[in-house]
Amino acid sequence: MSTRSTRVDVIGATSAGLLVVGFCLLLLRHDPLVFWNDDYQLSILPVFADVARSWNEGHFPLLSPYSWVCSNLAGEFQYGTFSIFINAAVISIWKFPLTFPQQAAALSITHL
Repeated sequence: MSTRSTRVDVIGATSAGLLVVGFCLLLLRHDPLVFWNDDYQLSILPVFADVARSWNEGHFPLLSPYSWVCSNLAGEFQYGTFSIFINAAVISIWKFPLTFPQQAAALSITHL
């Protein structure tokens, strides 16, 4: 792969990422609760909070006695228990003093 081709790919990927982030920030400016609805309120964010709690306590988030949605976090693959990227995003986002709607927005934008 040539250096020019790699540079063009990096510029294209960065531009696409910035476009998505810009669009998401525009949505947030219009409605701060745009990412805080339906499944994010009921199951996704509470389970991610449980995953963050597990990691902060030094446990691998496989099972949870606290989650009313599902106790078997590893069996519910939609939560990305085995994804290094999802776990890193959840851990880092939960380190900041954000409200649930802000956490939902940060997680959605990071995931997109």
